[in-house]
Amino acid sequence: MQRTTLRDFRLSHAPKDLGICAENLPACADTVNTAQRRLLYDEAFGDEGPIGTFAEVQFNGVSASTPYITLGRDMARIDALAVCTQARRTHNQLYEYLQFGNGRLPKACGYPRGPIDAYQRNNAVTQVDLFNVPQMLRIYSSDASDAAAGLSIMFQGTDKNNMPVLTTDANSNLIQGELVTFGTPFAQSLYQWNKITGIQKDQTHGMVTVYQVDPITAAESLLLTMFPTETTAWYPRYYLNALPSHCRGCGPASALQVTAIVKLELIPAVSDLDYLLIPNLEAIYEEAQAFRLSKVDTPSAAKQSEFHHLQAVKLLNGEIRHVLGVDNPAIRVSLFGSNPLRPSFR
Repeated sequence: MQRTTLRDFRLSHAPKDLGICAENLPACADTVNTAQRRLLYDEAFGDEGPIGTFAEVQFNGVSASTPYITLGRDMARIDALAVCTQARRTHNQLYEYLQFGNGRLPKACGYPRGPIDAYQRNNAVTQVDLFNVPQMLRIYSSDASDAAAGLSIMFQGTDKNNMPVLTTDANSNLIQGELVTFGTPFAQSLYQWNKITGIQKDQTHGMVTVYQVDPITAAESLLLTMFPTETTAWYPRYYLNALPSHCRGCGPASALQVTAIVKLELIPAVSDLDYLLIPNLEAIYEEAQAFRLSKVDTPSAAKQSEFHHLQAVKLLNGEIRHVLGVDNPAIRVSLFGSNPLRPSFR
């Protein structure tokens, strides 16, 4: 399997066959991103997805005192989790609200701690929540041209008095939040914040980091790092219940190890060197044809659109068989009670 980029699409036969100029980078990018979204969200793949849409990751900084995982912008969900190399279950938000279930975790003192499982929470705005509030917000941009261009970032939430922050922009329009223009070497909010509920920023040239700054000690603590093309902050978060303090093994106690298989989220390609989430160029071409024909208002075009879409799905399923095979699937057997699975000897 080869990792493909937007440049590979532009150099292929696809732009010409689709009626797009290969030198028109925005048009090529829009075509590729639309095709990827349509295939990524297609129900034909179920919980699984095309080759390239899953990855194994390791999470650092997770502990019994901070039992939360906040995914990056390129991750949609945790599909499988392991704590100290042991597989654990993941649950959606409705699981803890089942009428005859165990209720929401964590429990108060005196209740059983429950299993070491992961429970989905609301999406978070920052990788780490504000602590020791109220706090100022300090913003660094890795490219000085962001400040020279007058680009800005907006924070939304509540101030030190737990009141929603309302300000006006340069045109005297009321906005819900505080607009901070990038500066050199950094920019800082005027308000002291108790809670951040939203972040919006301009598309920048460099990476942007957001720190909380103690108004008394001036101590900094990193909250979030945003990529140049990232314009809003919104990240899936999970709570890990009953985490141990460390992993047990044959040797000395080791640090807590949390790994997972995650479903990847689409990061739109905008430049030639951007990788495509779905690396199968032929499938992307077929899906782009399907989308193009879906906008033509004729019965024959609708049938042709469906044909090209099915061809794209067929190509991706064929790639799955080519890469993963069909004779060695992963199988999970749900047994009744605690009865173990035993080999049969004859």
